[in-house]
Amino acid sequence: MPMEPTKLPQRLVNSFKWAQVCVEWADEQNLLAWVGTMKELPYSTWFSGHGCAELGLAMLAGALRKVGKGGGDSFLPSYEFEISAKARGATVDRIPEHCCQYVDILRMLNESSRKSLQELEATCPKVSEDVWTFLLKQEFVYEQLCPRHRNRCSVPRTVLDISGSMCKGFSTLGKKDQGGLLREESQYNKLLLAWAIAHGRAETPILIHENVRGFSSSYLAGKLEHFHYRHVSTIKTTGSDCGLHANSRKRVYDVFILDKYMEQVLDPAQVYSNMVNHLQSVLEPVPLEDVAWMEAESFPHELRQEMLENCNQNCALDRDKILHMDMSDWRVLLSSSEQANYRAYLKDLGQADLPKESRPIRAVCVSQDPSFINMGGSPEKLPAFTTDSTRRIMLTSKERWLTAAEKMAITGFPVHKELGEAALVPVVPVDSTGLWHRGVGNGMIVGNVGMIALSVLVSLKPKPLMEDAIARALRDRDLLGMPKELRFHNGWKKWRLEVGETTHSFTDKSQARAAATWLQQCKHQLELESGKALQEELKVAGVPRKRNKEDLVKSILRLRYKAENRGCICCSGLQTSKEPENAKKKGHPPEEDVPAKVRGYLRIQWIRPEIHQEALEKAKKKGIKQDLLHTE
Repeated sequence: MPMEPTKLPQRLVNSFKWAQVCVEWADEQNLLAWVGTMKELPYSTWFSGHGCAELGLAMLAGALRKVGKGGGDSFLPSYEFEISAKARGATVDRIPEHCCQYVDILRMLNESSRKSLQELEATCPKVSEDVWTFLLKQEFVYEQLCPRHRNRCSVPRTVLDISGSMCKGFSTLGKKDQGGLLREESQYNKLLLAWAIAHGRAETPILIHENVRGFSSSYLAGKLEHFHYRHVSTIKTTGSDCGLHANSRKRVYDVFILDKYMEQVLDPAQVYSNMVNHLQSVLEPVPLEDVAWMEAESFPHELRQEMLENCNQNCALDRDKILHMDMSDWRVLLSSSEQANYRAYLKDLGQADLPKESRPIRAVCVSQDPSFINMGGSPEKLPAFTTDSTRRIMLTSKERWLTAAEKMAITGFPVHKELGEAALVPVVPVDSTGLWHRGVGNGMIVGNVGMIALSVLVSLKPKPLMEDAIARALRDRDLLGMPKELRFHNGWKKWRLEVGETTHSFTDKSQARAAATWLQQCKHQLELESGKALQEELKVAGVPRKRNKEDLVKSILRLRYKAENRGCICCSGLQTSKEPENAKKKGHPPEEDVPAKVRGYLRIQWIRPEIHQEALEKAKKKGIKQDLLHTE
């Protein structure tokens, strides 16, 4: 049976195979010594945006599985920082359940410190040095409000961080001061400084930082030297590196490591350069004519929504007219000033007198007057994406602007089924709202960040302490999203849940989480019930009346937990939820026949009545104080 014709240009589809091509090349070069054998590498991202780094590492994980390397999900994020609620919502379905989404980086400082920081910024002559000195003296709170889990979650330790800080302080399009760039003295760099201090104190072994080409690598290297980080490499990237030739986004990545955890065996910049050369020899570059792939015949609904969502509010058409207008010419959806700018671009390009079918394809940003700031791209590349001014990039040969999905695709997001299949990851749903038009101006090119991560990891060799760092990071990650009543006991290797005045243990994490979820729901229900009703419930159960609300709630929780049959509640909480059933099969008495429990340091499994006294005597011999022994 012949294959159905593709809706997307084949060169664009093939560009999403960058991860598989790069991993296969690294394997042929014998570079996957430890990357190809690791099971999990917990990582974090700050200034996460729309999750470009997370997506790039997910593609790498898929490629490792494809070639039979790595174990399971090699890269799983532990947390991300992103202040935009809409951006967090755009990534929430693409990250694992345990991954926390924190909001404000400066919330790692207490309220008093934040106020002092504001006062300092308003008065200090040298923003960079004075803010850095101030932040070094502050205590950072490694527990943050996580809207995703609706809880205060601890900020876990990780072994890798990939973050792209705000570029406003270093961008050539940023604010100016006395004719020069603000650069190091920019007010925006306080977030970068907080990032450096937080990771320095947590001893994150590998840091990868991204920013614009104008970023000062020596500036960040000097700050991280305070925490004994070594600047390993500076790598410059373009969209052409991963096949997306039409994307003009240029960035620089700086790599830092702690020598106590990692040993450098290769130069990441050289590895990246070799990887780019191989990729370009295998894949055809995506030209400008392949960027606008959405045609009215194949995507009528999507294009109509794009017109409705992103037309200029000052255009002459209302919603009803837009719904019924011809989709072949979008110029009427521009404001009068944008139409004037578009005509000026066409005149400068020598296309004003040509019908659109005869025009060479060019992409121009109509929000800018070309006589002041020319954002007309080039014959081969798009204008540089920004957050605000590039929502409507008009294509001269089509008389319409680039859609949000087309922008995200040329940035490396698999927005279509064919792209997802090529990238070995699920499709990323992109709608036509301004969220995605803005997001493309803040993000990294997915292929760039993924190739950088692979180049860095294969250039390093873990030292013995790295195993401890990974194990530590995995332990921290296991606690994410868990309520404070549920904690993992490293000695017993079990999850322990506090219910009222009793402790229950689980070997299975999913069972523990389910029990904790039930506990939270039950607590919420108890808050809505009257004290009189709760006292009556105790009376029916034959439990003495409680004087205060706290003891009353604890007793009710214990009774309801027991009624739910979620585990034994009488033997120091060292049973799994399946042990009552297993105990009956072995001839052990049911929990109603067990007259006592021991709380303290003695591990007791399903105490039989005849050995209870012996257990108490053993506890006393081990030095457990009398007030830690309770009988019922």
